[in-house]
Amino acid sequence: AGSRYYDTNGVSASAEQILKVHGTNLVRIRVWTEGDYSIDNAVKIAKRARAVGMDVLIDFHYSNTCEFIYFFIKL
Repeated sequence: AGSRYYDTNGVSASAEQILKVHGTNLVRIRVWTEGDYSIDNAVKIAKRARAVGMDVLIDFHYSNTCEFIYFFIKL
């Protein structure tokens, strides 16, 4: 929201329109239990993606911490 995106010709377009034109056919949306990534926000993004013909994958995260903490620990 509030950001402007431009295609390769310098024409202003929505992010999802630009991604679709360049071959993106699926969006993955993560829903967290807190913060800006709520189900309401996910539905808005999903509707925008569907409007340009993309498929939608929604991941529900039931924790607000990383489940794979071992990736961040140096052994």
